[in-house]
Amino acid sequence: MRKKILVVMAIIFSVLAMGATRLENIGIIYEDDFRSVGVSEENIAKAKDIILEANRRHQILMLERKQLELEVNKYMLEGSEENWDKISNVFDKLGQVEAELMKNKLRSQVEIRNYISEEEYLRARGAAVKRLEASQNTASEGVNISDKK
Repeated sequence: MRKKILVVMAIIFSVLAMGATRLENIGIIYEDDFRSVGVSEENIAKAKDIILEANRRHQILMLERKQLELEVNKYMLEGSEENWDKISNVFDKLGQVEAELMKNKLRSQVEIRNYISEEEYLRARGAAVKRLEASQNTASEGVNISDKK
């Protein structure tokens, strides 16, 4: 059973790794927003690489967490009272995975600050918000015109 789970996880990881492409944006903030506030191309590329790596680690940890949750469910179905020690050990592992998820997130944020300062990020985010508001206004104007007909 465990071998089958590992094979399925390996296949999923392979598909996710092959499907990962270069990012065109970082959240709502596009590369152009960073360029407009003076972030160099090299720093944008390095920040995107950090985000891609953090995303891969996050996906792996999420798969590990899901596997541990399934293991708890299996022990519950087999009988929670006689498997209590096993369930307790799995929850300890789940706690370690959760801690690693939070450390991964914080680590990537710290690493990105080496390439994009907080001030640059805030200015780029402001530009992105303005861009999104402008696109929403354009979209809502289109709806209003069609509503009037």
